[in-house]
Amino acid sequence: MKLPAEDSMTLIAGAKEGNEYALAQLLQQNYGVVYRFLLKLTLDSQLAADITQDCMVRVIDKFALYDPQKSALSTWMIAIAKNLWLEECRSAGRRLSRLEQYNEPGAYDPVDRLLDGDEVLLAVKRLSDKMRAPILLKYAHGYSYEEISKILRIPLGTVKSRISNGMQNLKKELENDGKR
Repeated sequence: MKLPAEDSMTLIAGAKEGNEYALAQLLQQNYGVVYRFLLKLTLDSQLAADITQDCMVRVIDKFALYDPQKSALSTWMIAIAKNLWLEECRSAGRRLSRLEQYNEPGAYDPVDRLLDGDEVLLAVKRLSDKMRAPILLKYAHGYSYEEISKILRIPLGTVKSRISNGMQNLKKELENDGKR
């Protein structure tokens, strides 16, 4: 449940003063947003849950650095989650296409069962990480181009071109799927 802005600001102020209950409320309020973002980004429910937990710990550790004048708390948390995901990709070699894993015989998890019936999500799943992240932030989470630029720490023009190119790729893929 989304709290009114003034209630969120009260919780943020309390959390900055060391009120653990206020911080817990803020984490609880934003947990689902972070998890859903990571689930769509990783396409792996366990990895998304693990990174979400790591994100919550990082938010607790770094909350004093959060500046509500610069961004919404959810935007700041998603930026942390994205950075943790990138760290995971680098450390575990997961930067390789996740599609290869899902094409292996027997590689089928609950997320796949949710996605199988929806050709748009399957097409999004096949996009490169660089295109998938901005598209999901824009169309699944409703962030503006400027917010996406801040979250991903890439230039605004790059955000726009990745979304444009990704949407063109999706359109072509969906048209090809329709012809099969």
